[in-house]
Amino acid sequence: MAPAMAISPSSSLLAASFSVILLLICSAAGTKLYAQALGNDSGTPVENIFENAETDRVTLNNIPQASSQYYGNLSSNVLIFQTSVSIACATTKVIRPPADHEPPVRTIIATPIQNGTYPVILFKHGFSLANCFYTQLFEYLASSGYIVVAPQTQLTLDSNCTEEINETAEVANWIPKSLEALLNASIPTGDVVIPDVSKLVMAGHSRGGKIAFALALGKANATEIPSFSALATLDPVDGNGPDSEFIPKMVQAGCNHTENALSIPVLILGTGYGSKHSGPLGIMPPCAPACCSHAGYFNCSSSPLIYHFVALEYGHLDFLDDSEIWTPIMCTSGTSKAPMRSFSGRLLVAFLQANLEGNEEDMEYILEKWDEDIDSVKLDEPQIYTEDTLILKGPLVSNPKSAFF
Repeated sequence: MAPAMAISPSSSLLAASFSVILLLICSAAGTKLYAQALGNDSGTPVENIFENAETDRVTLNNIPQASSQYYGNLSSNVLIFQTSVSIACATTKVIRPPADHEPPVRTIIATPIQNGTYPVILFKHGFSLANCFYTQLFEYLASSGYIVVAPQTQLTLDSNCTEEINETAEVANWIPKSLEALLNASIPTGDVVIPDVSKLVMAGHSRGGKIAFALALGKANATEIPSFSALATLDPVDGNGPDSEFIPKMVQAGCNHTENALSIPVLILGTGYGSKHSGPLGIMPPCAPACCSHAGYFNCSSSPLIYHFVALEYGHLDFLDDSEIWTPIMCTSGTSKAPMRSFSGRLLVAFLQANLEGNEEDMEYILEKWDEDIDSVKLDEPQIYTEDTLILKGPLVSNPKSAFF
């Protein structure tokens, strides 16, 4: 492999700015539907949204399901909606919350719609990304029996993540107060869906993975937020290089499980291509430099249990929907997002079933069969940190200097 190309901070900022511009251009493809979204959804009373439940129910039925005998077939009987109109998410159903139960920021909800009590996943999107870019992953999780709450924070190039952390904390505080009322005002079938806030999971991708770690570590300004039962991150990124001034700094050189002390189980899923240069002629910096991404978070964190997986032949944005066709331009990508997204959903569910429900069957299967390309995803040997012991230790990747995320 060729040595990493050194990129100046100004070049990194230029590349980041280019990514934002391209993202906005690509997102603008949905603006043709914006007027329709406004006309059909904006301001509609929530009790009138579903006069025809069969036509108005939002489901995505093309999610690849896990193939293992331990997993079975999943139902896609879920509802996915956003709480206000967004140009980038113009094709996502809008359901206006009752005024006294509106979330602090525009939020996507993915939920089962059958009677039951379900754990809640608070999911933070990545840098420059819209929360609706993860809709297929959200449906996978909701169809597996989890309520997903995915807030959209403002687009920013600021290296200080404090505001995003605090905005996400506000949503965490909103969940036990208003999520149940919003769900049961929105579900067309009359079924009662109860969020189990005693099983609240913090999750995130890329910069959102950093936000997720920060909240789980209590770095929000809020005096009190609900406690989390587990932490799950997809290719988390701390900054654009080992010497970058990103706030808070979560990954330090030479860590030995000493920096980020957590008391809950943790899942870290990284990508093998995240540390590669991308774009025409490889001019784009890595989206997830190894110095400051999944391996760093694993090395710098301690917990009763941390899982670290790496999908070797997939990239930083391969968790996103198939419709986001621009992603290989920004970040080196695998051949198809579908297997990666399917495996990611499966791994998240297996991790949560093992640690929230005590059902370890599928997690044990993945750990045992990791070298058999589960769901057509080639994995590095998993690493597990538990009770001050590192087991199943696999090789770590090299250390590129710079990236945006």
